[in-house]
Amino acid sequence: MNTPKVHIIIINFGTPDDTIECLQSIVENEYPNFQVVIVDVLNKKNSVAIIRQWISNQDSSKFHLIEAWENKGFSYANNLGIKYVLNQKESDFIWILNNDTVIDKKSITNQVGFYNTASKKEKIGFIGSKTLDYQQRDMIQTVGGMFNKWTKFPDWVGSGEKDTGQYDDVDIRVDHIQGSSMFFHRSLLKSVGLMPEDYFLYFEDTDWCVKAQRAGFVNKVCTSAVVYHKQGTSTGVKYIEDEKALKNKRYFYKNLLKFYKLHYKRYLPAAYFFLIKKWAGRLARGNYKEAKEIINVILNK
Repeated sequence: MNTPKVHIIIINFGTPDDTIECLQSIVENEYPNFQVVIVDVLNKKNSVAIIRQWISNQDSSKFHLIEAWENKGFSYANNLGIKYVLNQKESDFIWILNNDTVIDKKSITNQVGFYNTASKKEKIGFIGSKTLDYQQRDMIQTVGGMFNKWTKFPDWVGSGEKDTGQYDDVDIRVDHIQGSSMFFHRSLLKSVGLMPEDYFLYFEDTDWCVKAQRAGFVNKVCTSAVVYHKQGTSTGVKYIEDEKALKNKRYFYKNLLKFYKLHYKRYLPAAYFFLIKKWAGRLARGNYKEAKEIINVILNK
């Protein structure tokens, strides 16, 4: 019996050790019919040579490395991988996966099975995993998110809870799937298009999920697909100087407004209220640099 082909897209941005750890977990998974598309951005820390060396000791047909010499954001890099996949004769599913993750051996098998079963009853959009903390592996990071238009961002289901199986075997329908692990059938792209590139960083996954919902698809979570996430490594947040972290936060605040203007114009005052509240809080704590970034976003500077 033929198994569907799964292409896994991973972005490497100067953290080859994390990427290789992720790749190793994929190699050790039980699902046989996969190929990993690695998109390296700017070859930081000699990443390309390091990753190629690792691939040379594997079944090289399972890997395809794309070198991106421009940093145009998370979506742009993922879309390079998606475009490669769409040009392949054999491709069924795509899994957008952060490089700062490791996967459980049954994750791919269970996501394919989940889609095949669920799609018999309804139109399935994006599928999320049960994402647990990499260090504290019984702590849930997310099993999807519900977007609250009044509070500005997804309320992550299960976030910070100890995983006792409370979400297993539960039909979890969500508004938002975290971009660290987004699994979908390639046919979904006919309805939602490529990952939106006008955000650079943050909210592109939320935007994509909204488009899927509005096209009549249901976003769900496969809790039997377990992913362990370091969270922050892929964007450099854990290992960078304050100025770069500040730049990333500016992307978040700026793209929050962009997302509302595109999809929830009538709720835009709620987004501005959130920013003003955040600005006041940073000011009260003496974080003047971030407060300045927030007010610049509000004033569109």
